[in-house]
Amino acid sequence: MKILFVMQTIRVHGAERVASILTGQLADMSHDVYLICTGFERGDEYPLSQNVHLDFIPDASGSRLHLMFVRIRYIREKIAEIKPDCIVSLADARTSSMITAANMGSSVPMIFSERHDPDHNPKSKAERLLRLICYRACDWVVFQTEGAKSFFLPPFPEKERSSPTRSKKPCPLSGAGSGSP
Repeated sequence: MKILFVMQTIRVHGAERVASILTGQLADMSHDVYLICTGFERGDEYPLSQNVHLDFIPDASGSRLHLMFVRIRYIREKIAEIKPDCIVSLADARTSSMITAANMGSSVPMIFSERHDPDHNPKSKAERLLRLICYRACDWVVFQTEGAKSFFLPPFPEKERSSPTRSKKPCPLSGAGSGSP
């Protein structure tokens, strides 16, 4: 199975640690695992398995809007090149929105993870709206806590929110632990 993870960075933070462990375990079970970092900052990264294909978006300059489109185009090109079986985001609303835009017109399932307390993060109304749009567009949403899950009720009644599964179709990662690619 080809699995594409997209994150802002692999620098030393909580979600990045989870990504380094999860990508390594999946890659060591013979899955083709790709990790794209959308941030231009590098350094102090968590170590990754040598079997994980790590890619950074090339440096660019320009306005925030221009940089967003650079990132979207790069992710879109990578989706076309890699042809993943699923895309996983452990990122914030902005990065998830870039993944959603890059994946438009594709049938590649998206799995997003709510890694923050949704009552307090994101702070801006625009990013909160963006997060809701992304969660409606993705195939599965995974929440760390029951509190985070209950924050979003009832907008996602058709999605099981505490595990990466959906009633209408199986999650591509649900069999990933079996070791079969």
